[in-house]
Amino acid sequence: MSGLCEETAEQQAYLTRFLLDYTAAPLAQGSFLRGVLPTRDAVRIVTGPADTVAAHELVAYEVPLSDEDDEPVTAPLVLGWTRTLASVALPTRTCS
Repeated sequence: MSGLCEETAEQQAYLTRFLLDYTAAPLAQGSFLRGVLPTRDAVRIVTGPADTVAAHELVAYEVPLSDEDDEPVTAPLVLGWTRTLASVALPTRTCS
């Protein structure tokens, strides 16, 4: 594995390990962290209601591994971004 690929994999693993601790508690108003997936130079974070099985009730965000200064993002910063995004993008649910 090249140095850059290894650094990317380590950053993704760090973010994933940290964020998976937050799957049991709501991020914002009933929205939960449902998954963290690595992708090229980023992680995809999936949020949605705890009890959903429908894909249309989930929202995925792709978060880059570095900021605008090309510095690695920290896991608490990514968690904060995810909480903010989850609080403004809650899917609407209707009861029938």
